[in-house]
Amino acid sequence: MIAHDPAARLRLLRTPGTSYAFRLDADDVPRHVRWGRPLSREQAVAVAGDLPAEDPGGDDPGGEEFAVEGSLRFGAP
Repeated sequence: MIAHDPAARLRLLRTPGTSYAFRLDADDVPRHVRWGRPLSREQAVAVAGDLPAEDPGGDDPGGEEFAVEGSLRFGAP
C-alpha cells in the first residue's frame, strides 16, 4: 500500500511487515525518512517532522536518496 501526505510532501510504502517513508525537499529531491516496522501515515509524518530539512552528512554532498547518473552528480556507486 502507498500513502501520500501532500502537506508533508511524504510518501509511505507499507507491507504487512515493513514501512519505507521518504519526502521531497524544497528542490523536489527525494530524502529518506525511515525504513523499518510498519507505521501509519500520521506516524511517518511525525518522524519526518523531527528530521532536519536537509541531510547534514553522508558521502553524497547533496544527500540525495535516489541519486541519478549524469550531469555533475555522476559517480561510482
